Amino acid sequence: MLSDEVRGQDRLYILPGLSLEGRETAWKWLKENWDLILEKCAGPILHSFVRGIVTPFSSHEKADEVEAFFASRDITAFARILKQSIEQIRIKARWVENIKQEESLEELVRELACVR
Repeated sequence: MLSDEVRGQDRLYILPGLSLEGRETAWKWLKENWDLILEKCAGPILHSFVRGIVTPFSSHEKADEVEAFFASRDITAFARILKQSIEQIRIKARWVENIKQEESLEELVRELACVR
């Protein structure tokens, strides 16, 4: 994806193709290749990398992990995108927590599935 075989402007189209199941692998890849990503990407492409990899998460632990990773890095170029992405993770985490506390969830799923 970061090789010279992929044109710079085309790199931002690769991440949306990742499945949600690949988010852990993508996050690990981002952390391991951060310096190369900074070298090869700027502006909207960098924003796309950050947003595309971190926003699929939905736990406070992952939001904390993302914040910790970027805490020691210069995020000036994408600070707003990162803040918004972490906010989206925390919103989804709260939603997941609320759903887990829903007492009638099992009944609702049965009704929606027309299973009785």
